[in-house]
Amino acid sequence: MVNEVWLPAAIRFGIDYKDFWGLNPKILKLYQARYEEQIDVMHMEGWIHGQYMLAAIETALDSKKNPYPKEPFMCVGKEESAFNPDEQAAIEFGAWAKAIGTNLRSKEQEVEQNV
Repeated sequence: MVNEVWLPAAIRFGIDYKDFWGLNPKILKLYQARYEEQIDVMHMEGWIHGQYMLAAIETALDSKKNPYPKEPFMCVGKEESAFNPDEQAAIEFGAWAKAIGTNLRSKEQEVEQNV
């Protein structure tokens, strides 16, 4: 079971083979949570890249109707958003996921120091 399930999962989460044997399941769960959040962030980044690609294609097809945005989509501190409410919610979720990932990494370091 360890070699078929736990070890492959640990390697996927970025845990070194030697470190794996010193971990307990609680710490492995922290690595899993961090890994899942990184995947969510990658999906968000991919979605944002797609928005830039869409804007570029629309501009290439009809630059008068669809000019390319003059500012980045993710302007921090702007009151008005170029996104519709669903897009804005997705962006805010990405920021939330990144903050949770940072928080988990700090907790993980604390756990490792106490072990």
